[in-house]
Amino acid sequence: MIPAPNSTHLGQTPAPLISKQRRVSTSAQHAAAATKATMPSPSPEEQAERRRKRLYLLFALFGGGSSWVSTTLAFMEVPIYQRHFKGLSLSNRLALGYNLGTLPAALWVLALWCGWRPKKRGRSIYVLLAIQLVAVTCLLIAVPGSPLFSVGFLAFAQFLGGACGYCSQFVCVPYLVSVFENELVGAFLTGDAASSVIAALIALIQEPASKPPRFGLAAYVSVAGLPIVLCSIMAFVHIERTQ
Repeated sequence: MIPAPNSTHLGQTPAPLISKQRRVSTSAQHAAAATKATMPSPSPEEQAERRRKRLYLLFALFGGGSSWVSTTLAFMEVPIYQRHFKGLSLSNRLALGYNLGTLPAALWVLALWCGWRPKKRGRSIYVLLAIQLVAVTCLLIAVPGSPLFSVGFLAFAQFLGGACGYCSQFVCVPYLVSVFENELVGAFLTGDAASSVIAALIALIQEPASKPPRFGLAAYVSVAGLPIVLCSIMAFVHIERTQ
């Protein structure tokens, strides 16, 4: 006579063992909950300090890509540009381009003087960051062999970058001091300065004056400019969502 199959033989867990596993799982959950309950919650001072450090980092990243980064990139690559353009007009056109960026800043100040106030400063900053991204993209595609590689197009990219640099003082800083602590202006300006230092250090590695440089224009802008602007945009998005 063939014996009846046992549940254990069929690979099923016996009922007593299931009950024991459930008790162990419940005990572990209770122990975890008790441990969490006994852990001291951060004091208001600790929470404020964490928030302050987070905001310092966010505003440093935000400042890195919202001011002068694209103009710095172009001037770092002048030795490469100069080898492809005859005469001494290149530096003059680059300087003229970014100085013409004072015109949008002057119009902004004039509008404020006439009584206009932006309803949402955040939207103005998004526009500024978008223009900065366009300026860096112009430098990225203005490389030897491209039909856009010309003094005029580089001067246009400088105009966009200069407009961002001058306008950031009237767009970003008032937003900062109206919503957050004034001391964060230092973090914003530090990020702006740090982006120029990073661009200079990468240019030292590139050696644009050497023939040939260690890497070209597109690679330089891709490493020294594009990530900084993208991080700036993401930092401001986070600031807007968590303010």
